[in-house]
Amino acid sequence: RVLDEVRAILRGYPEVELEEPSPTIDATASDPEHAMLKIIQKNAAAFAGVRPVPVVALGGTDCRFWRAKGVPAFVYGCLPDRMGAPDERVPVEEFLNVVRVHTLSAYDYLMH
Repeated sequence: RVLDEVRAILRGYPEVELEEPSPTIDATASDPEHAMLKIIQKNAAAFAGVRPVPVVALGGTDCRFWRAKGVPAFVYGCLPDRMGAPDERVPVEEFLNVVRVHTLSAYDYLMH
């Protein structure tokens, strides 16, 4: 089991704690009117030529951990059209646009 392997590795690092999240954590959401979402949309339109729309997604991210601490969290990344397919990949320019959007959005939000 993977968790047992992780515990075995962590025994060598007593300064590290492992906290197992409950698999029954309630669903979370961030306000679709939040300033950060608007900033991400603006920057995605500028760099990628698309304005992402807020959608409810399955819990395949770590956003719930941020939200549990009161931090709004949003997901923006590469298009999933090649995800989970043989030879999974993403064009370099698309990846760089995601990095640009994340970086500029963090800056814009902190300067907001």
